[in-house]
Formats: sequence, structure tokens, C-alpha cells
Amino acid sequence: AEQGLRYAHGQGGMPIGKTYRGRPFMTGHAYHSQAYDPLSKKLIVCGQDPKVMVKDAVFFAYDPAAGDWAARPIPAPFAHNYSTTILCSTPTGAVAWNGQDLWRLDLAANRWDRLALSGKLPPGGPDRHGMTYDLSRDRLLLFSGQAKGEVVAYDIPAGQAVPQAPRGKDAMPGLSSREVV
Repeated sequence: AEQGLRYAHGQGGMPIGKTYRGRPFMTGHAYHSQAYDPLSKKLIVCGQDPKVMVKDAVFFAYDPAAGDWAARPIPAPFAHNYSTTILCSTPTGAVAWNGQDLWRLDLAANRWDRLALSGKLPPGGPDRHGMTYDLSRDRLLLFSGQAKGEVVAYDIPAGQAVPQAPRGKDAMPGLSSREVV
């Protein structure tokens, strides 16, 4: 394991965002801010909070075949943070949800593209929202502790977000919804 400056900082923050060997530093506080991108065959990771890290070096790609990190970081055109940016694998690439919008990774172009959105996504918050992929319906399911039991389905081909109104949601307290399958 590589360590970096100020490794023992409260939430793992490092002002330089890299280890002494120049590799990206990944905080241990990043619960669901990584996903496998099946198109590039790379693991994509959101490294840090932009307040404590190099602003243009936030997302990183790890190549399991090479056993090393890609040389260039992936810039983010959206607000990001390792405790609020959720990444999810889908057959057509990794998707990021920053609690506001959905983005698909195009690693060949080294960029995130905003997904079309009709409807409203639930609110996100630090460690309080989660996302999973529903293979049988080609959709994302989005959960939020602030939505108190509501589940929003995002139809990927249609670009439409629709609340599902699950039975019993009115009895749900506003609990963290970050652990979802």
C-alpha cells in the first residue's frame, strides 16, 4: 500500500491527491465511488473531494491487466465528491450520479457525458444515496435517504426518471440509502 502526505487526516483528505510515487490517492471513505467500466475494461474511481485535491485530477482509471493506473486523470464537468458521487457499472459503460445529474463515461475521449433527463431525480447527500443497475429492464434504480422510501427508476434508453411509489414507502424513515442491490 502506498501512503501520502497527511494520510491520517480525518476523512483521508490529502491536499495533493497523490502518493509519493505519483499515483492517485484513494480515500477509504469512498463507499460507492468506484465502478468497473466494461467498455474499457478499467476500474473507475472518484479519488477525493475537490476542496482537498488537484481540481482537474479527480477520476482515475485502473487497468487490472497492466496492474497500474492510467497516466492521465479523467476531468469532471460536474460537482463531485467521494462521499456524494456514486458510480455504477452498466453494459454500456460506467455511470456517475452526483446527487443531481447522471453522467456516462467515455474513457476513449477521457470525458463524462451528461445523460438526457426527463423527470426528476431524488436528492442526494453525503453517504445518503445509492444507485444500482437493473439488467432485466435496462434501467438505473436510484435511492435517497431524503426521499423517505421512494425509488426512482431511470430508463436509460428513454432518458426518463419515474418515481416507483413502492408499497410501504410512507412508513420509511429518512435513513441512509447508500447500500443498495
